[in-house]
Amino acid sequence: MRPKIVRENEGTTTMMRRPISRRVLAFTAACMLLLNAAAQSAMACTGVTLTAADGSVVFGRTLEWGSFDLHSRLAVIPRGYKYETHMPDGKPGLAWKGKYGVVGIDAVGKDIVVEGINEKGLAVGLFYHPGVAEFQTYDPAQAEQSLGPTDVGQYLLTNYVTVDEVRAALAKVRVVPVVEPALGFAAPVHFIVTEPSGKAIVVEFLKGQMTIFDAPLGVITNAPSYDWHETNLRNYINLSPVALPGKKIADLNFKPLGGGSGMIGLPGDFTPPSRFVRATAFSKTARPTATGEETIYENLPHPRQLQCAARRLRRDRRRQDPRDAQLHDLDERFRHAQ
Repeated sequence: MRPKIVRENEGTTTMMRRPISRRVLAFTAACMLLLNAAAQSAMACTGVTLTAADGSVVFGRTLEWGSFDLHSRLAVIPRGYKYETHMPDGKPGLAWKGKYGVVGIDAVGKDIVVEGINEKGLAVGLFYHPGVAEFQTYDPAQAEQSLGPTDVGQYLLTNYVTVDEVRAALAKVRVVPVVEPALGFAAPVHFIVTEPSGKAIVVEFLKGQMTIFDAPLGVITNAPSYDWHETNLRNYINLSPVALPGKKIADLNFKPLGGGSGMIGLPGDFTPPSRFVRATAFSKTARPTATGEETIYENLPHPRQLQCAARRLRRDRRRQDPRDAQLHDLDERFRHAQ
């Protein structure tokens, strides 16, 4: 049985609860249909995590790939789906039968899950990691315990529930440089894995070794390595949502000209280090939210971006039924967000 392909997508928001219900999974699928209309012509993906007062954990991301159309679709993968991987020399790689159902976003018309959540609430996101990712050396004698970079997401989602299980499972497999034809080389990627409790890890491939970092911030971008990003945050510990206090200089009183002075020094460019800093600053100073549903709206694109996305859908689908469910969903969310 093949995964059921539902619809296109360019951005995702994933809600996790403990335990996750069918209603939550369905709502997650609906949220994953949202388009991010502010995509840059680059590989500038950013992921953040927010937690509601009721314990719901919401992981949201952008999927900004500007090199070519990924032709991403929303896929529903049933339990029991059988996977087979192939190695650089054409030999069969790791094969498995999935234990859990998954809702995810695929890419290049293949069973490549670039972002998804399984029925138990485990979420996995694939992010580009150019110039840094260096996979384990392929050993034909270990082909049956090996898989390619773009196989990792679906392997974890269909088999595991917690990040501890993921750690243990990854210690038993090898991720080797299998070429992705759409790129012409092995996809240089890293992953963030989040369980319903909010506990998260980042999986990277550095100097030919798999490296796993704890990720309590729940934030991820791209290059360089994850520990470098965390160290770089020390340059921005002055950032605060609280405005700077006034000062008296030479009998003159100086006060901030307006709100936001506590964030002076926040980088504004779109490089991965700057996006990592901004994502951390914004996610850790986000307003408190009571429920998962409310937190999803906090994690969504700006209302104007939703409006632009709706307009783009109208343009692209003007010949289709105006009652298109995805367009209706965007319009409804824009109206509520206003």
